[in-house]
Amino acid sequence: METRFDIVLRYIMLPCDVKGVIKNYCCDNLGYTGEALTIIRDESNKGRGKKLRTLVEAIHFKKMGVKPEWMKATYHEGLLYPCGAYLSVWGEIRTIEDFYMRGILSMEQVKCIYEEMYVNLSLGMKCEIRMILRRICGDEEGWWNSGVYGYG
Repeated sequence: METRFDIVLRYIMLPCDVKGVIKNYCCDNLGYTGEALTIIRDESNKGRGKKLRTLVEAIHFKKMGVKPEWMKATYHEGLLYPCGAYLSVWGEIRTIEDFYMRGILSMEQVKCIYEEMYVNLSLGMKCEIRMILRRICGDEEGWWNSGVYGYG
């Protein structure tokens, strides 16, 4: 499959060795252009917050001494019993903060998890997340007051 870059390079009237030098300059060692690398990076980061949340829950289960099998929902007599490590969203938010304070999670991972959670939370939990992030980061460039966490 030819990329747009290869098609454009094919129609430029240059010697093959010059085209090779141009291609090597504009592409990485695997042949991807900057545009393709951006798309690949964006696609690979999709769902990262959800994966990190699952990892945090598994670590929390291990610290509690509970088998990870309990993370799965179970059916008993036709009823679904959802399971999880947390009694509420507040417990999950506090566990994530605790893992950051202990050095288990980085600031970038905490932000990624909170961004993924933030969309489906009540106003009270959103305020709690903003308060935690202010406490952790301070007023670092006001990032918590814009974008996902802001009011506008």
